[in-house]
Amino acid sequence: MGQGSCCCNGPPAPDLAASGDKPNEDAAIDVIKELERREEPFNNKEPLAEQPPVPELRLQVEAQGKATEESSSAPMASPKTPADVAAVAEQKTAATKEKAEVEPVIFEENPEAAEAPVSMVQQNWNKYMSGNMSEKETEFLADKDGGVARRPSSENISFEDYIGQHSDIFSTLKDLEKPDGWVLKKTVDGVDIFTMNKPGDACVYTKGVVKMKTHGNGIRHLLANLMTAEDRPKYDELCSAGRTVESYLPFYRVVCFQMITPAIIANREVLTVSRVSFEKDGSCYIATESLEHPSAPVTPGYVRAEVQGGYIFHPTSDPDEYEVIFAVRSDPMGWLPGWLKALVAWKVQLILVSFSAFYNSTYGPK
Repeated sequence: MGQGSCCCNGPPAPDLAASGDKPNEDAAIDVIKELERREEPFNNKEPLAEQPPVPELRLQVEAQGKATEESSSAPMASPKTPADVAAVAEQKTAATKEKAEVEPVIFEENPEAAEAPVSMVQQNWNKYMSGNMSEKETEFLADKDGGVARRPSSENISFEDYIGQHSDIFSTLKDLEKPDGWVLKKTVDGVDIFTMNKPGDACVYTKGVVKMKTHGNGIRHLLANLMTAEDRPKYDELCSAGRTVESYLPFYRVVCFQMITPAIIANREVLTVSRVSFEKDGSCYIATESLEHPSAPVTPGYVRAEVQGGYIFHPTSDPDEYEVIFAVRSDPMGWLPGWLKALVAWKVQLILVSFSAFYNSTYGPK
């Protein structure tokens, strides 16, 4: 090895003697650093690892590929270096682009799935049920099990369709409301009482018309008090007992009354089912007709009379006042002479007189 040469295969190191200058300590240090720098790449080389056989190498490659797929689907770790941040951004950009290239799903509107419009009668019932209720109203509107299966016609059906199924009894009530054929019998405490006779018809027709105030309680409160069967003996001297047999409003309500008659006539009992309907102006129709019910057989000593008709509540120009109409076609059943029927028939309408006085004294100004 000649002077000034290096044991590695790099360029020759600087020859201090050949420079013609007197070597000094700083120059010597520089030469040593230069030699160390040139030898560093060679000194840092690590020996090659022993290569595995070909089959083992294939298994390693497959395992690495599987691991790569799993890592791509797993959540990315938080980037820790600028390079990692760039990699994450690139990956998000690629994912966004891939998502944008996916064909969008178009949902076609299904007319059948659209919400059906609310019928007029249902809207009126919803309005009728809105707001705070008194204890009397809550009790009146609560369902009551009649001890038998609910009437099938009232299940799985809309309020409007149910009314349509029973349109005949509402038509009968509206016919009784008309003025045709009615004769004013008398007026008692503001109640106009009418009677009507139809040739060939043994039934008795009566109608009462009166204006009633709710005293700020609303039509629901007035109606609940008038239609609660258990309260009728409180104001009707001709009624000895009343009870609610079954109720599923607004569909139907079944009630029973026991009536007191003159001594020479057997006491009467009335069992009716009532159904509710509304008109556009807010009028409420409660159509009533007789029926038989397993939970209300005829009481011994009573004759079961038959009735058809009902109540009508018309709003007036005064929001607190309603025109109330009670119209009924009745057959007292049993043997009764015509003159006796005519003598007592109109007294049925005195219920409006007594109820009006009872309601006003209970809820009106003191």
